[in-house]
Amino acid sequence: MPSFFVQEDFRDRADVVPLQFRRMELPRSCTAQTDSGASWKSVSVERILECVKESPGPVLNYLAALPPEVLLDNYETVISTLLADALDGKPGKVVLSSFAHLWQTIHAVVPRELWLKTANEFRGARLPRRDYQQHDLIMNPLLLFRSHPRVFSEPVLFGIFLQILENYLVVCRNSLFRGFKSNTAKFQESGFGEVNVHAMLDLQESAAIQMLLETCLLHLPKEQPGDTVEKIRAMTCSFIHHIFVEKGNSTLVKLVHFQGYPRELLPVTVDGIPSMYVCFDFIHELMAHADPERQVFGIYLAGHLSIKYPLERSLTITKDVVLPKFKKEFAILSEINKAFRTADSTELAQILSPLKAPSPPVARMSVEIIPALVLFVTAFATDLAQEIQEFLQEIKPPPDMKTQDTYGMKAELIAWIAKVEDAVTETIKRIAQIKQNS
Repeated sequence: MPSFFVQEDFRDRADVVPLQFRRMELPRSCTAQTDSGASWKSVSVERILECVKESPGPVLNYLAALPPEVLLDNYETVISTLLADALDGKPGKVVLSSFAHLWQTIHAVVPRELWLKTANEFRGARLPRRDYQQHDLIMNPLLLFRSHPRVFSEPVLFGIFLQILENYLVVCRNSLFRGFKSNTAKFQESGFGEVNVHAMLDLQESAAIQMLLETCLLHLPKEQPGDTVEKIRAMTCSFIHHIFVEKGNSTLVKLVHFQGYPRELLPVTVDGIPSMYVCFDFIHELMAHADPERQVFGIYLAGHLSIKYPLERSLTITKDVVLPKFKKEFAILSEINKAFRTADSTELAQILSPLKAPSPPVARMSVEIIPALVLFVTAFATDLAQEIQEFLQEIKPPPDMKTQDTYGMKAELIAWIAKVEDAVTETIKRIAQIKQNS
């Protein structure tokens, strides 16, 4: 069957786009020299782009209507011109949306070339630069994070950034595996196996996730409206969830959380990334980590997961792992409080003078984790509120301890006890409010 174009006797596919539509949509200055019978091609893309500032919406719609072969000849000029304005913050939401549509139209024709061109243009014109080559971004997709700050605060540009990042991560993975499989014998001689390739790629993807979280969730401009911030966060969480699910196991999730990220982000990641549920599989390992900072992160992660998933599994982890962890960390306070309640002055001096404060990292960690108990009470008020309140009362220093003879206690220990007391007092108040409201 002959094609529609042959049937209708069109010699040029471009003629299918009605001249009336094209000419009426463009500003008059762009078409002033084109008579009604002239071919639409007599209006050059360069001339059209000069009209972007005058009438950006119609120009972008016009460009999106061009046949793919015309865009192919001019896409570099189109992208560099339009992105320069976008990075300056000039276009509005409607114009940016039209640009995204145009970008996807070009992407259907020259995807890899467009990734590279866009990645280079995303860097902006702030400093002299050497343009990336395809090999640079295939071998190190993290170079994309050197983009202009507006890329990370404008949802349309950020969506394009995520699409490019995902593509380069996939191409990088495929490229490395092809290289490994074509030289398997040589690599194996040096003790480098497929498991090492997976480890390298996991580290790279983990680094990409860390950079996304820190760049896109912490450093958004303060003047950004709330809906824009939420949209950026939702896009980021959706992207990370996709990577976690595509991995097919908890390896990457575990790596990301053992490396850690600012715990202020935990409410966002736990609520926005459904695959975070697998953290229950290794949360006990994280809380047993040698690094106190990782332990703090693990406890807060467990708390936020418990609020999101108040299930039997999370309750069991709280009872069997989290609370014993607290009791172990504050055993020295239980011992001190018991001594103040039961011993005379001579015995107190014998008990207290040898005691030492925890090391600075552990002391700092122990003070930081006390407020996390509020999370577990929020999740399991009926099951745990009473037990946690009793524990806090047990480790709270006696009211008159600061005015009493310290019985030879070291200054570092006294200072730590004072910080713990402040944290415990505030946490008890917050738990009482939760119980009152539940």
